[in-house]
Amino acid sequence: MPAEEKQANGQPPLAGYSDAAKTAVQQTARRVQEMHGAIADSYFDILSRLPLFGGPAQLVRSAHDAIAATVYGAIHHGSGGLLAAASLVERHATAGPAGQPPGRLASGLRSALNGAFGDHLAASNSVLAVRMAIYVEGAAVALDTAALRAAFPTAGKRLCVFIHGLGCDEHSWQARDRADPPATHFGRQLHADFAFTPLYLRYNS
Repeated sequence: MPAEEKQANGQPPLAGYSDAAKTAVQQTARRVQEMHGAIADSYFDILSRLPLFGGPAQLVRSAHDAIAATVYGAIHHGSGGLLAAASLVERHATAGPAGQPPGRLASGLRSALNGAFGDHLAASNSVLAVRMAIYVEGAAVALDTAALRAAFPTAGKRLCVFIHGLGCDEHSWQARDRADPPATHFGRQLHADFAFTPLYLRYNS
């Protein structure tokens, strides 16, 4: 198992994109429900204080709250059931080539999920939880002498650590494709111009 996917509790990582999607949908729906409720409560509170409107406003409020609870409950439980079933399929169907790091798109999606739900992914022992490490060509580098020498055979004394932003990974510092100008690959440019060895850190943002 790659070093970046070993979890702190020693257990094998669980699930993947279906579980993450379930979390994303349910957490987003919960936040929307809370905001919806706060806005509605503020208006109903104003109406309840007005003469002749207090009684009707309370009846409308009760109906509104019941309907909203039903709708959000259906979203929560419906999406949970559907994505839980998808997760079971994913657990049995997902099996990438051993030792091959994910591509740029998959890595970017994983990092975006960590930017939004990283704490939950780590706490739930998800395979998508990003472990802090130095990455080369999409793969984590073990912090031992042999691995570092193999990953950085031409390393010099001057180091530059690239730290990405929220929801990103080390690819944000690199050219998107071969057609891009060489100067857009900041690490290589620093190495060529000033003899810096670039180190790309990936972490749960």
